[in-house]
Amino acid sequence: MPRGNTSVSNIVREIVESDPCLVEALSNGYVNYSKLSERLAEVIREEYGVSCTPSSIKMSLLRSRSSVARQSLKSRIFRVLARSSIELKTGLAIVTYDYTVLHKVFKSVHELAGRTRFISISQGIDNITIIVNTELLDDLVGLMDKEPVWLERDVSAIIIVSPIENIETPGFISYITTLLARKGINILQIMSAHSDTIIVIDRKDSVEAFKTLELIILKAKEDSMEPLK
Repeated sequence: MPRGNTSVSNIVREIVESDPCLVEALSNGYVNYSKLSERLAEVIREEYGVSCTPSSIKMSLLRSRSSVARQSLKSRIFRVLARSSIELKTGLAIVTYDYTVLHKVFKSVHELAGRTRFISISQGIDNITIIVNTELLDDLVGLMDKEPVWLERDVSAIIIVSPIENIETPGFISYITTLLARKGINILQIMSAHSDTIIVIDRKDSVEAFKTLELIILKAKEDSMEPLK
């Protein structure tokens, strides 16, 4: 953690603003201040080497609550969302292969590239995942000539296109996934590439997920008084 200013109040603000969940809890008033103050006092003593009491932490939290709500990471997230657009892609499939067939994946995708309306590839440590429109799934699997590790048909993808600031905004992805989790929506795959955030979900959840994220983007635009795209 940064240690530019070692006053207790500044350290408390620093800790709070680096944790999107804590910011939201403080902003909405559902924090147990006594418990939180005790925990933060331990963190500050251990990680910052600054002696403090839970009561001084609690006072700092109470004093900073309103300003945290105004100037928090959530505000930064909303500024990014206000300049974002969203779209829904349906009729997709997601398939995962182990990394040993990496060369085949790229060769197969190259052959299908001119025929597909949507394709996305993400590589992990031990596997590679492709998202493609369902009508080309069988062609892809045939070209691979190998059983996939995982395959799921009839999925949808929500694509949020944001300004480049999204990659420099802590909590941006966390905020989006938390909104979906609260609705009981499971995320099958999530990818972030430059200005795009791609969220893959089951088709049955697609409308609810899209509405949830579209509403928060519209709210961010209204709050910022920016014209809609």
